Amino acid sequence: MDVGRDTTDGPRRHRAVPGQQGGVGALFEVWAQRTPHAVALVRGQRSLTYRDLNERANRLAHLMIGRGIGAGDRVGLAVPRSVEFVVAMLAVAKTGAAYVPLDTGQAPERLRMMATENRIALVLAPRPGRPGEPAGDSAPGADVYGAPADVNAAPGADVYGAPVLDPLAAEPGAWPTGDPGVPVRPDDVLYVPYTSGSTGTPKGTEVPHRAVTGFFAGEEYAHWGPGAVAVHHSALSWDGHVLDLFPALLSGGTVVVLDGDVGDPWAVAREAADHGATVLWLTAAAFNTIVDIDVGLLRGLKYLLTGGEALSPEHVARALRALPGTRIVNGYGPSECTVFSTVHTITAQDTERPSGIPIGRPVGDRTVHLLDDDGAPVPDGTPGELYVGGPGVAHGYLARPALTAEKFVPDPFGTVPGARLYRTGDLAAEGPDGLLAFVGRIDDQVKIRGFRVEPGEVAQRLRRHPRIRDAVVVPRRDDRGQCLGLTAYAVPLGPDDAPSPSALRASLRRELPSVMVPDAIVLMERLPLTPNGKVDKKALPAPAGYGRDDGSAYAAPVTATECFLAAVWEELLDTQGVGRDHGFFDLGGQSLVATRMTARIRGQWGVEFPLPFLYQRSSTLAGVAAEVDRIRAEEPASAPVKAITRVRRVARTARTGPPATP
Repeated sequence: MDVGRDTTDGPRRHRAVPGQQGGVGALFEVWAQRTPHAVALVRGQRSLTYRDLNERANRLAHLMIGRGIGAGDRVGLAVPRSVEFVVAMLAVAKTGAAYVPLDTGQAPERLRMMATENRIALVLAPRPGRPGEPAGDSAPGADVYGAPADVNAAPGADVYGAPVLDPLAAEPGAWPTGDPGVPVRPDDVLYVPYTSGSTGTPKGTEVPHRAVTGFFAGEEYAHWGPGAVAVHHSALSWDGHVLDLFPALLSGGTVVVLDGDVGDPWAVAREAADHGATVLWLTAAAFNTIVDIDVGLLRGLKYLLTGGEALSPEHVARALRALPGTRIVNGYGPSECTVFSTVHTITAQDTERPSGIPIGRPVGDRTVHLLDDDGAPVPDGTPGELYVGGPGVAHGYLARPALTAEKFVPDPFGTVPGARLYRTGDLAAEGPDGLLAFVGRIDDQVKIRGFRVEPGEVAQRLRRHPRIRDAVVVPRRDDRGQCLGLTAYAVPLGPDDAPSPSALRASLRRELPSVMVPDAIVLMERLPLTPNGKVDKKALPAPAGYGRDDGSAYAAPVTATECFLAAVWEELLDTQGVGRDHGFFDLGGQSLVATRMTARIRGQWGVEFPLPFLYQRSSTLAGVAAEVDRIRAEEPASAPVKAITRVRRVARTARTGPPATP
């Protein structure tokens, strides 16, 4: 089935999209010339105009060109979310090179692999310890920091195997502010994002410039042009940052940049409201969290884009009732096809559909087909694998020709020579109204907080452990089917030499992003098998609990604050017997659950608990409780302390020890 078929002339044709003739750097320059004094970026109380941003990017581009960077090169961006990241991203695009996002929170081994595979010629990274750069008209130079800003020998060169350059090395007056004028073709590679790989090795996708504009230019489901205010908060390691930045910056809109690791959806929504955002992207999990906590924070939005995984009809229905002036759009698309391949503006009737919230119809220059195992269109209403075509399709996977040939196949329906379709691995069906409904996956891939995760990659990492013989990893889902995290089952080489689950998790943390580290690891003598010799996942036992596998003695909550938080953690983390030494993340917690915890603290005592404390200081129950007590002592409570039955139950438990785990 060719979704979006025009009944008069066959499959949906590619539509001419503005800005297809050049690279994104040139497209941005158009707006810098057309609206030089319009605000392009906002960070805190400061702003950068289109002219300012263009000149800063040009200075850095000229500096890199002077270093020999040009078409075909790869430049690593080890820059945290900031104005500096946007400057660096545009500067690399202007040189004709491609940027490789390097999340410095990942394991050095993973970063080294990405740098080596891309043969990175240069890494842009802020000098360690340098103050946060302002978003003013000019960047500070050596006179501010007391040392040359150009630091080729900065720490990190040993990790990346390439020179490291501070982006602020392009000081005002030292480099030209005019556009470099480097010819960039739409087919040139713009950036290389990495996703989880089922073979145990992450894979990089070569995304061309032509893939960026087609999902938003000329489209009406949202407005990013002059007067629009978007928010940049997505992780830089996936194409969420493309959605945050490019639609607005290539249309004359404004982007509000949130700094650092923003893992708190409520904080994102609050910042969006404070800055008068008109359009905001949220993963389905983040959307659900905000709806649960304070949907009113989203009332100022004109367009709310969500997706990344199946939406909860219940949360969507609540949002539609609470946000009558907001258009809520479900967007679907793999990163191999750049952000959205299909979109759907949600109505109240959609929340009643038995098939769930539709993912809609093809958007912009994307084409979509539902095909069977033989590559033939499926009959109307029949589920088929979803294939995406059009200019949004990437070149393929870097240095993986066999996988590229498997997933990027010739397009038999297209009119453009050499066009290809991307096999998404997703199953979908088209309803009588022409709207696509997501059915499921044909493999084991899952999405956790918007990130694509291959459980097979985690299992492969466990099998590489010198004391593990075999392993399998399965998703942990809530009652709505949403993946909350992973559970691993591992078979040690022998019972006398078995590593502890906590030691295995610590080993995985050194190799994998945190979203891929299992919440629990269960040690088994053998994995259960089906009659045909495959792992019987239905026969795997439920974990006895999360984070209590290191053999440490149970320490009961003592103070009233500890008892309250223990009850909250037990409810939010679906566990029992939380003690004062248990860690939030070891119990299966993650950023979205942490946001719900802060909402409970806010409702109980009327104070704001800072989420960075969990990541930077302490995530134990005792540590969190002590910080809450400290904040309460400094900030008079604005809400009365509420007595709840669960706190009393935990207080009784404190005298008798932990209850039996399920």
